[in-house]
Amino acid sequence: QDKPPDHPYAFPKTQYRLALLLESRLPPPPTMSDGTTNDTSLDQWRSEAREIASLYAASAYNETHGMGPSVRVDSLTKAASIMMEVGDSDAAESMLTSAFDVSNEDIDELVEESQLLRTAHATAFEKLVVLLLDKASQKGDGSTSTSDQSLLERALQLCEKCVELSPDEPVVDEYRGVVLRKLYKTRGVGGAFVKSSILGSVSVDASETKPTQSAAAKEVHSAYESAAKKSHEAAVVAVLNEEALGMARYPCGTLRFKYGKKLPGTNQLKQQVSQEEMGQLVSLWTRLVRHIILAAAAAREAGLREDEDRHMGYGLSIVSHLAISDYIRADLQADLLINAGIRHKARGEKKEAARYFRAALEVHHHDGHALVQLASLGDKYAASVTELSDEYVAGLFDGYSDRFEKELIEDLGYRGHTIVSDAINRHRDMSQTEGDVVVLDLGVGTGLLGQLLRESIGLGDDETCVSSEDISRGKVIIRGVDLSSRMVEISRARTVDKAHVSVYDTVEVGDATGFLQRMGSSGIDIITASDVFIYIGALDEVFREASRVLKKGGLVAFTIETPSSNEKRRTTAPAGSADGLMLLQSGRFGHSKSYVKDVAEKAGLTLVEWKEDILRKQGNEDVKGAAVLLQF
Repeated sequence: QDKPPDHPYAFPKTQYRLALLLESRLPPPPTMSDGTTNDTSLDQWRSEAREIASLYAASAYNETHGMGPSVRVDSLTKAASIMMEVGDSDAAESMLTSAFDVSNEDIDELVEESQLLRTAHATAFEKLVVLLLDKASQKGDGSTSTSDQSLLERALQLCEKCVELSPDEPVVDEYRGVVLRKLYKTRGVGGAFVKSSILGSVSVDASETKPTQSAAAKEVHSAYESAAKKSHEAAVVAVLNEEALGMARYPCGTLRFKYGKKLPGTNQLKQQVSQEEMGQLVSLWTRLVRHIILAAAAAREAGLREDEDRHMGYGLSIVSHLAISDYIRADLQADLLINAGIRHKARGEKKEAARYFRAALEVHHHDGHALVQLASLGDKYAASVTELSDEYVAGLFDGYSDRFEKELIEDLGYRGHTIVSDAINRHRDMSQTEGDVVVLDLGVGTGLLGQLLRESIGLGDDETCVSSEDISRGKVIIRGVDLSSRMVEISRARTVDKAHVSVYDTVEVGDATGFLQRMGSSGIDIITASDVFIYIGALDEVFREASRVLKKGGLVAFTIETPSSNEKRRTTAPAGSADGLMLLQSGRFGHSKSYVKDVAEKAGLTLVEWKEDILRKQGNEDVKGAAVLLQF
């Protein structure tokens, strides 16, 4: 265990096996649901984890006793994974970088070991490129720096290197597409591509010395298409029966079942598969469909209509194949159908688009993305929906987190957080509060509202302020929750600039109602929700829980969107549904004043203020809503 690599008794295989045993006994890091930790137990866990990582690394760096190259790469990857959990990303990056120095020289004749090494390199590559992308992430404010661009360029170089080391691994091409998209965005001052739920938005430099917007988009498409083709070959080979597999290739080695052209017939497939084989087939075919979706979306953004149709047509033939469709997860089948609908929607073919969105709901019930797309077409059924899945909302904001503040505040003029904060300041005389003021912020996002509350809630005789000393006394306790784990990470790191104190005392991942249910009764002063109820829909349950946890006189402050007269006319709520609640064409819920007042009163809350205001822009239009204040 304590022998350096050059010691005669440093046996790497024993170190590797010891590391495996110790890791199997290592519990998860001791983190509470709200993000707090016990410092002593966490330090002990980190010490044990570092010991295991050092064993893995030592076994990999020791070439004396001949541990195979694939195991050495695997060992470095395991060590790096542990160091990432510890929080030492620099050490993890160094270990993963070293993995690419492990050569496949002298093993070319050993076909099995050579393949294992290619797979090991691909796994190490995915870990390292994700680490570099995380380091270059924009932390929610949309800003980028020279160092961010340098990290992305390094990630792109890594992609190029790993294409040589692992030429058949589609994950390399997939991340090449991801890196190219982000790299062009950081370089860009020119136009932007159409936003896509799959690819996000891409900007590229408009100068003659750098790729044009079209060329950049085509390069991204090329990377995703390459990933799809490699995934196709792996999936087809894995599903063929022994007889079909023997005839699957031409004499030159090319697969007879070409991507986009032909799928195996039912009689060419394995008839019985083990549970382990089933898991592998589901993984391979689901990956293929995901890569097809990426390739089709990239083709759409690049203006390659024929390529988009080719990718989408092939994907649809896969999910309609009676036998192969069993190997594709329902959520991925729905994603493909939704993207097929988006294709028709972009071309103005609304009826055909709606058909695909409804088909997505048939295979994946209550799919949030499909419902939102249907609502955007003015569909009456979608408008009557009263909730969107937590999975959909979490995914939406996980993907939006890196550029959230820049796009929402700078580009769209978002004001929800200031509207809620102002409403509280108009109605809350904090000088009447004895003891701690406890605030629950539902749907924290990046912490915009929390920061305003931390800075502006009056304390004692002081109506404005919080100094470092005031905050440290714990006079204001702010606890937050959000469905998006990425948003939670950003908000936990947010501090009050002048006081260098965390905005939130705790932030946890979860839904608003469940968060309130975990609170004791009658202990909360203020509950806030800025642009949150527009994604929750029906408010009955959250209002009941708010009423239970509030102190007498406590407040609920939030924003809502109001349906326009045009949207009210386009649908009639079906019998038994909530009057005054509807899923708007924007994909967000609208609430009428009568609905909010009625649901609040049933929960024991009184409407104190309804102040109509402009929440933000959507395109060139104002998004109208209201600041609402309820009191218990």
